[in-house]
Parts: sequence; structure tokens; C-alpha cells
Amino acid sequence: LDFVGFFHRDDNHHIAERHLGLHMGSEQPLGEAGLDLLIDAVEQQLDIDEIISHSLKAVESTAFPDATAQPVVAKKEERTLRLGLAQDEAFCFYYPQNLEIFEARGFELVRFSPIHDQNLPKQLDMLYLGGGYPENYGAALCQNQTIRYEIIEAHQRNLPIYAECGGFMYLCRSLQDMEGVVHEMTGIFPFDTVMNKRLRKLGYRQVTLLTDCILGARGDRLKGHEFHYSDLKNDTNNCEINNTHTHLYALDNNSHEGYSVGSALGSYVHLHFGDSASVIDHIHKSIAGHSTP
Repeated sequence: LDFVGFFHRDDNHHIAERHLGLHMGSEQPLGEAGLDLLIDAVEQQLDIDEIISHSLKAVESTAFPDATAQPVVAKKEERTLRLGLAQDEAFCFYYPQNLEIFEARGFELVRFSPIHDQNLPKQLDMLYLGGGYPENYGAALCQNQTIRYEIIEAHQRNLPIYAECGGFMYLCRSLQDMEGVVHEMTGIFPFDTVMNKRLRKLGYRQVTLLTDCILGARGDRLKGHEFHYSDLKNDTNNCEINNTHTHLYALDNNSHEGYSVGSALGSYVHLHFGDSASVIDHIHKSIAGHSTP
């Protein structure tokens, strides 16, 4: 490989860390002045022309199929399905390709904020709550009772809901943050989550569906990852709790992960649909024709 430059060590380019990694780009961790300095460093220390020259020679990878290359064309009688996507400071961890596949498969992404919005968007066919930092915004999420109640009502109407990690925590009964403060959440899942000072899980996962659901048929295998500092306080094998939910996944080590309560699916695993876009097709087929007023 040709040498195209390097960055000199410079504290002006430092991005602070916290649990789950670096501060998000959306939080502008460098500030405007720091970003200007970084731009100057790129121009002065990297050979931009050489980088562009190499990028034009890039060969498309054939290792994985392009799940967005063949979008599903809706039949005349079908309509675009509206996917309510929780996206704000608290919920910001999504695989971009997952969202691209949803759009290519005939979904309209309708973004909303569980922190700032008082109401869910209208006429939704499904809710998708991704990961993020709900523990940093526990008070704001708790105080926004209106949208929490609307999510509960949507679940009672059997609107399909899929939640990962931070989104799953939001759908549990309560969230205890790093300072030990407990915040009431939606209560769809009969669990209480607690933040820990030390990492609880990190790694890639292959999961097997234990039951038929909107993600696929029993026995289907999906891929994803886990990365979280929180944990469930509850004994999920408790008989009283077990009567309220079913396990969603089996992991390769024979343990169980993820839960199903009515129309809601929740798990600490962030799924990636890149090589299993049929999941989105299965979701589309499962919920076509379902809408909320």
C-alpha cells in the first residue's frame, strides 16, 4: 500500500471517552474550533489527491450480497408501510444498512423522539427502538409520560414493536442509572434494568429464533452484536415473571436472550440484516395491512 500520510499527536483532536466508547459525532465533541483544526490537519498531513485516486480504483466486494440492490416493488394494492423510528439523544445506535434495507423493502422511516415529542406519529405499522444512552436521559424519558402512555396503548392494540438494547431498557419497568437513581419506564417488559460500572457483555452474536415472530420462523438464524453496561435485576426464570413473556433467542452457548410480550420483541442483541434481508421481507409480509389510527 502507498503511504498517504498520518496524523501528528495533537490534544486538539482528542475526543473524550465514556462507557460504550467515544462521544457521538452528533454531540460535536470537538466543537467548531476543534473541527476547524482537524480539517486543517487533514489538508496538511494527508495526501488527499492520492486518497481520492485510490478510492476510484476500489473493487466492489462480492463477499456479501447487497441487500438494497433489488428493492421490493409494492403491488398496486399495497401501500408503503410506516416504520416509527425512535431517534434522538437517547436512541441513536442503528446500523445504517438496516435502515437502508427497510427503505428498499418498502418502508417509510418516520422518526420521532421519546424525549422531545409528546405524541407518536400517526398511522404507524410498526415501532423500532434502537440502542443508545437512555441511562443518560432517564429523567427526561420518565417525565415524558404522554408518549410513554401512547407506546403502551399501541402495544395494547397489538402494534408490532421491536426494541434493541437501550430501546429494550426503555420498554422495561424501570431504569437505574449510574448514580443509582431509578426512573420509571414504559413497563411493557416485566423487568427492571440497572447500570453497572463495569462492562457486562461485548461481542458478536449468532442467535436462533425460538418461536415464530415478525423477524422470521422458529429455527431461523440471525447475526448481531451485544455491547452494554446494563443488566436485568430480575430473575427471568422466576415463575411469576415467566408467565408474562417467552424467550426470543437461543445463543450458541445454549443460553437464552431476548423476550417476547404480546406484539413486542425486546433484546440486548443489535441485529444486522446485511446478509439476511429476508428478515425485512418477513416483517413486511407479517404486518402489511396493519395500521394504527
